[in-house]
Amino acid sequence: MSSLILVLGAIGALACFAMLGLGIMGRRVPVLGYVGAPLLVLIIASVATMSSAGGTIASLEAADITQLHLVANGGLKDALATNASGRLWASAVLVLAVWCAAIPAVIKSGRDWGWTVVDAVFAIILLIGGAVATLVLGTKWGVASQMMPVLGVMGVGGVGVAVASLRRGLFEDAERVAALRFTAGIAFIAAVGQIGQYAMAATEVEVLEKALTASPDSLDTTMIVGLETLSRVTNLAWLTWGFGFLIGLCGLFMELGEAVQKYLVIDAAAITALAAVMLVTRGLERSAINDVREVGNLAPLTELIDAMGIELPASAIAMKGALVDARASEGGFGDVLVLEKSVPAEGAEPVTQWIRRYKWNGGGWDADETPLAQAQLTARPVLLAASGSMQSQYLFEAIEKAPAGASLLVRMGEIQNDIPAMAKQRNGALLPLTVSTQADPTNQIWARADKRGLYYGPIRWYGTGDEEKDLIARADSAFEQTESAGITLLINERSMVRQVVDYCLAGTMTAQDESVVAREGVWCELSQETFEDFRATAADGWEAPKPEGLKLSMTVDKRLPEGIGQLLENELGAMAFCQQKAVDFGEEEGLSGRYAASFEVTQKGKIGWHENAEAPRRSRTPELENRVVRKCVRKRMDTIVWPEHEVETDPEKEDDYTTIEYTIVFGDPPPPSEDLELDLEEEEEE
Repeated sequence: MSSLILVLGAIGALACFAMLGLGIMGRRVPVLGYVGAPLLVLIIASVATMSSAGGTIASLEAADITQLHLVANGGLKDALATNASGRLWASAVLVLAVWCAAIPAVIKSGRDWGWTVVDAVFAIILLIGGAVATLVLGTKWGVASQMMPVLGVMGVGGVGVAVASLRRGLFEDAERVAALRFTAGIAFIAAVGQIGQYAMAATEVEVLEKALTASPDSLDTTMIVGLETLSRVTNLAWLTWGFGFLIGLCGLFMELGEAVQKYLVIDAAAITALAAVMLVTRGLERSAINDVREVGNLAPLTELIDAMGIELPASAIAMKGALVDARASEGGFGDVLVLEKSVPAEGAEPVTQWIRRYKWNGGGWDADETPLAQAQLTARPVLLAASGSMQSQYLFEAIEKAPAGASLLVRMGEIQNDIPAMAKQRNGALLPLTVSTQADPTNQIWARADKRGLYYGPIRWYGTGDEEKDLIARADSAFEQTESAGITLLINERSMVRQVVDYCLAGTMTAQDESVVAREGVWCELSQETFEDFRATAADGWEAPKPEGLKLSMTVDKRLPEGIGQLLENELGAMAFCQQKAVDFGEEEGLSGRYAASFEVTQKGKIGWHENAEAPRRSRTPELENRVVRKCVRKRMDTIVWPEHEVETDPEKEDDYTTIEYTIVFGDPPPPSEDLELDLEEEEEE
């Protein structure tokens, strides 16, 4: 196709020279001879563009899903480059046609002719005004280089129109000269229009090329700056076309009455036929390009972000008091499911269900409204969209039915609405979700989605950095100090979608300077297992630390839930770690002594703990006055989730409860270590 465009361009140039010769000989010259070849160039360029875009669409089904938008944008770049080439050649031939019509109009005006200098002067004034305006604005907007081809065509062609406008034929030469002036004006208007379209297509090709090769850190800036450049070039292209139309009108307006004669009407019929074919191919070309562009822009993603806005969970991580955007994953997807709550009829309950909003057709997406229960999902990863306040347990139904996996649509912390469509996909990202298949709670990090806190084994994780307020900083420390390969998230009816996002982002991303990047090889899985069962599994294969210098004694009571003593013993290692940090910090107080407290089991089976066995419902001073040791014990006791327990109490006594005493003895403190620090501030209960 590219070779055919070049051949037709060359034929068009030869045809213009042939028309020039006929005009100098004083023969009537058909307008079709000047513009026929450029119209054919545009038709072939449109066909070539459609072919390129169609090839890209056909390749999408086999493309790597993570590269889907990149493949589409690469194909779009190639199609636009072909289109730009055709427009450049057509505008060049049309400018040549302007001069090949202008020269005989001036030097072969016939025996009787008259000056029409006013027309030429107006053409020159408009030409200078348009060129200056374009150059000034182009320089101000930083797009002067992109507009140089437009200014070149405008300048060369505009002078040609002014030359053609200098004379008009009279009597028997009137129609012939009028046709030449008419041809120069029409060819110029078309040339300016085509070179403007070339500038827009070439700029978009440049934007796509930079976006495809940009690093992830600079991609946002590259796209926004590039698309702003494209917008400015587009505005200037339309401005120059407006000036071009007025300049061309100066050349042909006074000649319309003479030019529209039977010979021009015959010309017009042929030109109209070619123009009709060109318009049809142009329409098909635009449709093909838009199909590719929709895939490159990930249209369903951008449309859902526009529609749902801040209802979507934010893909942002708190770091040092600020929210930082995180991009867990990017790429393509197949079907799109949206979690919706129906508006109930009177007396009926609302129904929450997944609806397939878009269906993948192999080369793009079709609008759809099929409930998930009735949908046959395509073999491509599914995109899920749900409000951050929706219950996260609904995620399992969609994930388990997705044949090739699923990702959740998340938005950036701040949605940018006043940016071009091509850049709007950067308002969102994908968070891959999987159901737990490899969880081992004995040596992997896990958490409850509805509560803040990381677990390792059957207890809350402790170690250097366990008091970090930012979840990602705490996760960084936890992964660094454990052998965990991922994080398992327990989902229940109280957990929400945004909580899943917060944990999975903190687990799979890591802080790097002022941004966050993916944590290499770390996964986030969801589980419907209960907290009690998961903790019990972790305890079965976990050996509780037995630190030297710490001893637990406990009053045995048959009403005590089974295993509650073990839960307390599991925390001794963390208490010893806290004691070690106090020593390393240089705490001058003694770090040994007894800490006596008690459990309380209410008639409803709830378990609590208190620092004084004699009055569990009132706040009293514990036996040990050392504030550091008290902090170490209380900090860990606050993290324990006690099992519910049915206990026989007197139903007539509303406040009936039973207490079980326990004592923790801190022996001589350990020697200082070199790499631990202590934060003596009381940690807020989470």
